[in-house]
Amino acid sequence: MVERNNGFFETSFLPGHRFESPADFNTQISSWLTEHSNRRNARAIGRCPSDLLAADVAAMAALPTVPPRVGIHERRRLARDYCVPVAGNDYSVHPAAIGRFVDITATLDLYGVTFTPHNVILLGPPGVGKAHLAIALGIKATHNSYPVLFDTATGWATRLTKAHATGRLQHELKRLRRYRLLIVDEIGYLPFDSDTANLFFQLIASRYEQGSILITSNMPFGRWGKVFADEIVAAALIDRLVHHAEVITITGDSYRTKNRRDLAKHNQ
Repeated sequence: MVERNNGFFETSFLPGHRFESPADFNTQISSWLTEHSNRRNARAIGRCPSDLLAADVAAMAALPTVPPRVGIHERRRLARDYCVPVAGNDYSVHPAAIGRFVDITATLDLYGVTFTPHNVILLGPPGVGKAHLAIALGIKATHNSYPVLFDTATGWATRLTKAHATGRLQHELKRLRRYRLLIVDEIGYLPFDSDTANLFFQLIASRYEQGSILITSNMPFGRWGKVFADEIVAAALIDRLVHHAEVITITGDSYRTKNRRDLAKHNQ
C-alpha cells in the first residue's frame, strides 16, 4: 500500500510542483488531495472516495461517551514489609496489615490500602427474599473477580463435620480463606448440637477480619442460643460476626404465600 501511494504521488503530484519548505509541501499536498486526488472517480469502486467516506461516516452510529479507566485496583497478600509497591513507588501501610490480603486502590489523586473485611447478615421471616438477595450479592462479587462459596447452614455443618472426623479441619479452614466471601444460608431452620456449634464457631473465628461472611437467618440474634445449643457459643459467634457487619432486617409477607393467594384469587 505504501509503495502504491508513493508511486501515485511521484507520477501525479510531484511533477510540476516546487516546494520552498516542509510547510509549503504540506500546504500544497493538502490542497491537491482535497481539490484533485480525492475528487477523482476511482476505477475500482466507480465512485469518488470522498463521497463514499462521507456516506460511511453518516451511517455510523455515535458511540456513547465512556470515561477512560484510570488507576489501579488489585488484591494481594502483603509480605513481611511495611510498604506496598505501586507503579515504582513504595507506600507505607499499618503494621497490622502485614501478612493479610489487602485491597489496593490508586488513582491520580488518591492511594489507599484496606484490609478489614465486612460481613452481611440478613434477618427476616421465611419467604421475604433473603436467599435471593444473598445469591444476587454473591453473583455480583464474582463479577468483580471475588471468589465466593455458597452453601446452606446444614451443608456447611456437613462439610465441617466431615473435615473434623478425618482430622483435616484446620486444613479445610485454611483452604476456605482463599474465598473472599462465604455465604451461609438458612441458619435457624434446623438446630445444631454442641459439637456442630463449636465447628461453626471455629469457622467464624477463622474468618474474623480475614474474610467476609454473608449469613441469612429467620431467627433474631436473641434466639441463636437455641439454634447453636449453647448461649455462650452463640454470643461469642455473634460478637465476631457483627463487629464489622451490616445487619439488615427484612420485613413483610412471604412472596411464596403472596403468590399463592394471588393465584387463588385469580382462579375464583
